[in-house]
Amino acid sequence: REQRHDGDDPTEGFRQLGLTEFAHPDLQHVVIFLLEPAQSPRALDLSNPRLFEPWNAILSPKQPELLVYDGWYDLERDQNRSWRWAQRSASTGIVMPTRRTVELSFAVYSLEGGELVLELNGREVARFPTTAATRDRRLGPLTLPAGTHRLVWRFTGPVLRPADADGRRLGFAVENMELSVSSQESHQPVP
Repeated sequence: REQRHDGDDPTEGFRQLGLTEFAHPDLQHVVIFLLEPAQSPRALDLSNPRLFEPWNAILSPKQPELLVYDGWYDLERDQNRSWRWAQRSASTGIVMPTRRTVELSFAVYSLEGGELVLELNGREVARFPTTAATRDRRLGPLTLPAGTHRLVWRFTGPVLRPADADGRRLGFAVENMELSVSSQESHQPVP
C-alpha cells in the first residue's frame, strides 16, 4: 500500500467493496486486492465526449459545447485571445444537449495563403480563404439535433516551420472560437 498525502486511502474503499485482500509476505506496507471484472465487460466508448478536452475551459451541461478531437496543438493565450494551431487537418466536436440552432464564430489565419474547408459530419459546409492576416468568420445558423457532431477543418495551403524554430509544423490557426445559440432558425440542411 502506497502512502498517500491527499487524505484518501484507497485500501479502505476496496475493503468496503468486499474485495479479497492479500498481504505481501515480504513487504508489510504492500496490500494486494483481487479485482473482479464484470461478467459482460463493455468496450470503452471512444466517442464519449467526456474523454475529450473542451475547446474552452468553461463547460455548461445545458449549453452546446466545443471539444478538441484531434490534430490540434495545445491552447495558447495572450490577454483576450486564445488560439490553437494545426497542420493540415484537425477536428472538433460539437455536443448538443438538445436540438438547437447554433452559430460558430472564430478568427482564422495561416502562415501562408491557402483555403480552409470545413466539413460537418462528413459533408462540406464552408470554404474560407486564409492568409497571415486574421479574418473573422462565422458558420451558421445551423440547426443540429441532440448528440455529438464532428467538425473537420482541412487546410489546402503549405505547412511550414515558423521562423522562431519552436519545432512545430504549422498550417492554420483558429482563434477565439465560440459556439452560441442562435435566435434564427436554420434553413440549411444539416447532415
